[in-house]
Amino acid sequence: MRPVTLTFDRPAVGNVGVEISGWPGRPFTEIVDALTQVMVSTGAAFKAAPSRYPHMSLAYASDGAEDVDAVTLRAALAAIEQPLSGPVLVDRLHLVEQWHDGAHIMWNPIARVPLAGVEA
Repeated sequence: MRPVTLTFDRPAVGNVGVEISGWPGRPFTEIVDALTQVMVSTGAAFKAAPSRYPHMSLAYASDGAEDVDAVTLRAALAAIEQPLSGPVLVDRLHLVEQWHDGAHIMWNPIARVPLAGVEA
């Protein structure tokens, strides 16, 4: 697959964090599907992430999150009067082993995979 450009939107407040979504989603889905097929065919212990849309996580909820007023936070983000969306060139994949300990999300890098036409 050739590198693709995704456009990421303004931050959004979700149930467990703040993230920015990207589009178009089709290239992301194609990358996830191709990677899943390759990993399954090798017999590697691999489970695709449950997310099936491109996004960047900016913050995750932790202790004290129940005290955050999501309505106020959403209003503050909406009041930012400057462009917050922008393009991001996706020219490689970073494969990581990820786990949660209940308070933190951690990962170990496994491989960096350039997309077609990109030097490693």
